[in-house]
Amino acid sequence: MSRNQSQVSVELTHIPKAKEDLAQQTLRMVYNATRNHDLSIAPLTPPGDTLSRAIEITRQQFPAFEPRYDQSFFQP
Repeated sequence: MSRNQSQVSVELTHIPKAKEDLAQQTLRMVYNATRNHDLSIAPLTPPGDTLSRAIEITRQQFPAFEPRYDQSFFQP
């Protein structure tokens, strides 16, 4: 596992899993991909910036989506 993926895995613990919630699952998937990209081109990108973009992307498919995440960690 790369250093970036290790960091992303830790950050994902602050975005709850939800088997019954496809939008929440999508957010986690989008965050994972977006965060790995962000860290590869700009390692100092704050996690909250990535999360904000991941939420926007997820809402394109699920317009009424209300994401669940640890606000004290991400501070978007």
